[in-house]
Amino acid sequence: MHLIRAAARHAGPLRQGIHHLKYENRPELAPLLARYLVATFAQSPWYELHSTLDGVVPVPLHRDHLAVRGYNQAELLAAAFCQQVKIPLYIDWIERERSTRSQVGLNAEERQLNVDNAFVAHHQVENKVILVIDDVYTTGATLRACAAAALAAGATAVYGLALAAPVHEHFNENS
Repeated sequence: MHLIRAAARHAGPLRQGIHHLKYENRPELAPLLARYLVATFAQSPWYELHSTLDGVVPVPLHRDHLAVRGYNQAELLAAAFCQQVKIPLYIDWIERERSTRSQVGLNAEERQLNVDNAFVAHHQVENKVILVIDDVYTTGATLRACAAAALAAGATAVYGLALAAPVHEHFNENS
C-alpha cells in the first residue's frame, strides 16, 4: 500500500456517529461522516492523487455479514465520498471471499491473521490506481489485506483512506 491515512481521531461525537452508522442501523449518517474523508482528500498529498485514481473501492463485507447488517458502512461512506469528489465507485472490484470474525478485541497480529487471504480482487483492477475506503483504521490490517489482493490481481497502486483511527494508533502511514 502506497499511502494510508485516517481522516480524524476515533473519539467523541465522531466515534458515536461511526457506532450509530455501523451498529445501530443509521445509514443516513454516511453522507455527513463522509465529509471528513472529503476534507482529508482536499489536502496534500491526497489532492494531487485525484487525477491519477481510476476508482474508489470500499472495504467489502462478506455476504453473510451484509445479510445481517443490511448494508456495508464502508460502501455508504465511499459512495458519499465519490459523489462529492467525482471519482467512480466500484463495489465489485474487491470481494471478501472468506468470512472473518470481528476485529474488535484482537491485537495487531490477530487482526492481520484474521484478514489474511480474506479478499480477492477481480481482473478489473489490473493496471488501475485505486483508493480503498474503510470506516476505522486500527492497525491497518484490513486495508493492507485489500491492497495485497488488488496488487496480486495487477493493480498499479493502492491507497487507503479511513474515516477514523483510535487515538493511540498511527494516524498517517507512508509505505
